[in-house]
Amino acid sequence: DENFLSDIGGQLGLWIGMSVQSLAELCELVILIVVGLVVKRRAVKKIDVKPMDQNL
Repeated sequence: DENFLSDIGGQLGLWIGMSVQSLAELCELVILIVVGLVVKRRAVKKIDVKPMDQNL
């Protein structure tokens, strides 16, 4: 009976620990993607397109 409860507690702790780690990694991934998109968007500079002179 004691072994059964300790086994359940051990497995529960393992699964909760893994789910917390997975959640933290998912949050990190989302943050990195958002930061990457913001940096990329700021790096893209608008190019001022002027019509070429037709009299050349």
